[in-house]
Amino acid sequence: MCFGVNHLGPFLLTNLLLDRLKHCAPSRIVNVTSNIHKYQKLDFTDLNYNIVPLFTYCRSKLANVYFTQELARQVERHGISACAVHPGYVVDEWKSQFSILFRIVMYVFTSMFFISCQAAAQTVIYCAVSDDILQHNGGYFSDCKPCTLQPHAQDSGIAKKLWEASETMVGLTSSPREHLATRTR
Repeated sequence: MCFGVNHLGPFLLTNLLLDRLKHCAPSRIVNVTSNIHKYQKLDFTDLNYNIVPLFTYCRSKLANVYFTQELARQVERHGISACAVHPGYVVDEWKSQFSILFRIVMYVFTSMFFISCQAAAQTVIYCAVSDDILQHNGGYFSDCKPCTLQPHAQDSGIAKKLWEASETMVGLTSSPREHLATRTR
């Protein structure tokens, strides 16, 4: 479920919108990820890894980073740019379903380390509207600036392999490059 919601859903939606994005070029795609991606690596024998929920989440966010990199490579010549964004750790209402004691503890913890939804949106907005990001196509951003990824998150071979596996998982038969090439003929 986590890999499907966090990676396959955005992957499929983006692919379904590529014709429109090309038509409206210059266009950009901003994928929301998390810096927690750096704590895991993908295992292609089990992309839907479901044993430890935190590890599953980390892997799905690493998939967002790889997806953004491969997407940027495939669509850049069509006037489409892409970037991945870590918005920060966000205070939201997820804890409302827990006991009052847990909510109090989490309130104290989140108020020290987490940011508001408005603050978290700033990097997403920056990447959606700033021309400064164009020189970092396929890049990873946090706090409204480009950031360096861990070496394991920069492997273009893994990004391409994930793209192909994702196409199979969602039932796409051609890459955007092939799809866009046939649409322009």
